[in-house]
Amino acid sequence: MRKRNVQISLFVALFVYAVVVVRSAWLMDDAFITFRTVDNFINGYGLTWNTTERVQAYTNPLWMFLVSAVYFFTQEIFYTPLYLSIAVSVAGVGLVAWRLAATPFMALIGLSVIANSKAFIDYSTSGLENPLTHIVIVVFAWQLFQDDFDKGGLFRLAFIGSLSVVNRMDSILLFLPAILYVASQSSWRKAVYLILLGFIPFLLWEMFSLFYYGFLFPNTAYAKLNTGLSRFDLIAQGLTYILDSLRTDPLTMLTIAASISGPFFLREKRQCCFAIGIALYVAYIVYIGGDFMTGRFLSAPFIAAVAVIVSRDRIPTIKGTVISIAVVLTLALSSNNPPLLSGADYGLGGVSSRDGIADERAAYYQNVGLLPAWRSDPIVEYPDHEWARGAKMVRPNEGQYGVVVWANVGLTGFYSGPNLHVVDPIGLSDPLLARLPPYQVDDWAIGHMRRVIPEGYYETLLYDENYVVDDSLAVYVNKLHTVTRGELLDVDRLVEVWRINVGQYDHLVDQNTYRNPPWVYRLISDAYEEPKNPIVHLQLAEEQLKRGNTYKGMNALRAALQLKREIFLERMQESELSRTAWAGYLRQHLETASEKLQLKTHPVAGHSTRQNNILDEYDVFAHYTWIYSTLRNARAFAASGDSTAAAIGREEAIAHSASVLSVQSDGSIYHLLGIGLQRNGRLQEAVSAFGNSISHSTNKDHLRQSYRDLASVLMLLGDETAASEALQSAAALDGHLRQK
Repeated sequence: MRKRNVQISLFVALFVYAVVVVRSAWLMDDAFITFRTVDNFINGYGLTWNTTERVQAYTNPLWMFLVSAVYFFTQEIFYTPLYLSIAVSVAGVGLVAWRLAATPFMALIGLSVIANSKAFIDYSTSGLENPLTHIVIVVFAWQLFQDDFDKGGLFRLAFIGSLSVVNRMDSILLFLPAILYVASQSSWRKAVYLILLGFIPFLLWEMFSLFYYGFLFPNTAYAKLNTGLSRFDLIAQGLTYILDSLRTDPLTMLTIAASISGPFFLREKRQCCFAIGIALYVAYIVYIGGDFMTGRFLSAPFIAAVAVIVSRDRIPTIKGTVISIAVVLTLALSSNNPPLLSGADYGLGGVSSRDGIADERAAYYQNVGLLPAWRSDPIVEYPDHEWARGAKMVRPNEGQYGVVVWANVGLTGFYSGPNLHVVDPIGLSDPLLARLPPYQVDDWAIGHMRRVIPEGYYETLLYDENYVVDDSLAVYVNKLHTVTRGELLDVDRLVEVWRINVGQYDHLVDQNTYRNPPWVYRLISDAYEEPKNPIVHLQLAEEQLKRGNTYKGMNALRAALQLKREIFLERMQESELSRTAWAGYLRQHLETASEKLQLKTHPVAGHSTRQNNILDEYDVFAHYTWIYSTLRNARAFAASGDSTAAAIGREEAIAHSASVLSVQSDGSIYHLLGIGLQRNGRLQEAVSAFGNSISHSTNKDHLRQSYRDLASVLMLLGDETAASEALQSAAALDGHLRQK
């Protein structure tokens, strides 16, 4: 009866864990980096992230293949990985309870610890590879602690460890000490043979990776490990990561600490070996600087720690079990956001972020959580995140192709479709940027080290022709594209794979320049990333003009003008350099327009017929900005008492207006001409200019202002009757606009 009650308690505990996982289930942005490869793979684009090149943007091949197998049938990417993760996680915890734990009492304690670990619960789903890593660790521990090593045990351990390494390479640290210990029990030849045999899955994957992608390691490894930070800074950040977990999720870190120290006191060799692996893994986490996701890297050593603890019967009584569970619950419930109390409102109170480490589940849960999805309106498609919605809006149609620069590439990458080439400035999915050093900033975060996008690289990707301005880097890009885009079996490609992996082309990348880039490099990169930000283009224009790059400066000014006219006008008034360059550009533009006009003028019966489409709307406004800003500057000179400079400025505006009007008539230009003439005392000419403005204007706001300005000039000339008529016309337009 007692045994039956304990078994029922185990099922209840496992059910509680499953409920907690379901209530906490979510997907994070980084998971969709893998899912984009899954989608491309299933739809015939190969194991690619951007379909034009072979780049391993995922770190978890085994998980990627498992998700692909299920996605092949479901063709759905929200619930598929969620339910798959839940199933794998519950299966793994079930193995802990019924296969790994030495006694049912230890199983109950283990389940209570697991269900209250925030790190483990958060990453029992998330869409990342953690659930698969967890279950492989459990199976490995089960074999290690209970298997007869004289009958193929070493091979099985090596094979299980190999699967974990295919799932995530750095997990080898957890298994290596135990494998080496077991290997030491056999002759070295037999041990090497069995280990190599067991590691066939990993060796096969590495051979495929080198052949298909051209590299042994994921692209993310080159991007994330190439930080440019000192080892001291990385270790300091790694320790901060551990302390963050201790502060927000003490149960997880205390369990890991207990598993590392306990076996040595109890002198249990197999557990000691596994404990050394756990310690190595935690040391590795510190060494690389931790992660930006709180708890993510600690879920694997945590479940290994639980395996060590429950594999030996140290608490044989019911009383001891109850006390242990009570301590676990007290410790868990006293911390922030205990998993047992997590529900559909998680994340509504804001996101906890400190020292570059954030609670990612809180950041995403309301938009990509399972409970919010269940409770939402059926017409709402999950994930209901702005990045996914935005990506769908710019998704190219079949047969179209585009290039875009996005920093958050998970949801945006997946939902933008296979025809949009997404450039990741962090370098996770881009083969070139991953191999450039990140530029130095004070507010860096692990895993989010930005690279400068080299000038011309965007155009290279868009037009499939090398436009990279840096000559040495352009050569490197050619070599890299041969590897990632060339025919797989092409001999030249295979030669380049060898050369680039042994570092023959490393000298082509100027590490110092890209680690400490000139300001103009940063601005060019920002313009690629924020093409609709006029301030970035204006800053870039200013920098290019300072360097004497007039053509590039003008292109940046034109881009800014097309984006936001008001901001452009402010810069024209603030920056003499930009104003001067813009004036020169416009003068050249007028000369070209005059030549076009001469070509389009045809004599008809002794008269000339002007073609009135020499300048388009944008061209006219480009000139308008110059004239307008010149008049505003003249007014500023007048206010400061410098009447001479004010008069000269107004004459410049008058002359430029006349030049534009000699090419094409436009009401807005006539209006500015009238203002300049009026302020310089040329009143009769101003009357004519305002009259022409009225004749050539269609915008009623503009017409109203022209009538008012005309009336003011007529009053100065003493023609009160004509002034009154002009004011009546303006009033009539006022009434029309109010009625409208």
